[in-house]
Amino acid sequence: MKNILINFAIKKQNTETIFDNDNLKNYVKLLNNIKDIKNTPLIDFSGSNGEKVSVNIAEISRDLLSKILKLYTPTKISSCNISTENKEKSIKLLNKAYKKIDKDILDWWKNERIIFPSSIISRRIDNLNLNKDVNINKENYIDKKFFIDKKLKEIIFILISKEFNLHLDKKAAQSTMIQHLQDIPEVVKAIDELGISEDPHLKYETYCLMAEYIYNFLSVNKNEVDFSKIKEAVKEIAERKLATPKDGLTQPSPYFTNTLAFL
Repeated sequence: MKNILINFAIKKQNTETIFDNDNLKNYVKLLNNIKDIKNTPLIDFSGSNGEKVSVNIAEISRDLLSKILKLYTPTKISSCNISTENKEKSIKLLNKAYKKIDKDILDWWKNERIIFPSSIISRRIDNLNLNKDVNINKENYIDKKFFIDKKLKEIIFILISKEFNLHLDKKAAQSTMIQHLQDIPEVVKAIDELGISEDPHLKYETYCLMAEYIYNFLSVNKNEVDFSKIKEAVKEIAERKLATPKDGLTQPSPYFTNTLAFL
């Protein structure tokens, strides 16, 4: 019996291929997108008291993909054994299983390309509703609660989708990238060194920032998404819609010159 490990290199036994690397071509492609990053993948993050930590975001990206692979690989496949008595059939079934795993990973990434930016927008809206970051003209906004309702949220998603050419889903659940970042050792270490491990808000914001870099790394052949501009645009749409009176808005909009007119 020979144990087949998930290291995705073509293995051979007595010169016979027993694992076809092409069965994980989509997973390998995502790995290569990280490998092809030309700039030094060290990113600085700041804590609430001015602490700064540099992390290797490419290495974190690889760790994240490894966790996604494990998520979609059944235990019976990852610990599969090849029988020398019926090797050909066993290899055929194993490779078929890996093709299914690879398809699941591709589907995950297709969904994540929608879910992640949608979750960032929803997070921004939640922060604004909680007054985490809002700059409403106080003189024109006395006794008014800052709250982005369902209708305004829908408007925000429509405008962001058009301006940034993104496929979005306002009902999207939490991003799995963010979920799986939280127990990667280098990420845990960075959170501790930043001194924010006891601050749920700042900790989650840091996860989001890391995931933004990873999202663009994995989308290397697509247009890079500027999440900072998206978050500023969300804030501006909310301010322009909710601040009263409208003539109190004196600054011209850098976003949505035409589409904001109906607000």
